[in-house]
Amino acid sequence: MRTRLRLRGGRFTLEVWVHDGQHKRLVDSGDEVFAGERVAFRVSAATAGHLLIVGVDQSGEVYLCYPRRGRPVVAHRAGF
Repeated sequence: MRTRLRLRGGRFTLEVWVHDGQHKRLVDSGDEVFAGERVAFRVSAATAGHLLIVGVDQSGEVYLCYPRRGRPVVAHRAGF
């Protein structure tokens, strides 16, 4: 499965890390992420704001990654 990274919004940095069960690696735009690999996100923002991370599964369905279901969307301070 090929995954594309797209960033929208203000000034922030996003790191995407993948763990295949043995090794962790930092994902770059255009890198492949395979089914079964665990994905983690690290975000840092220069200004306060809201964070929403969504994914698209193999069938094209969009799903919410962050915040997790049942947890409120909250404003984050700069530098989080």
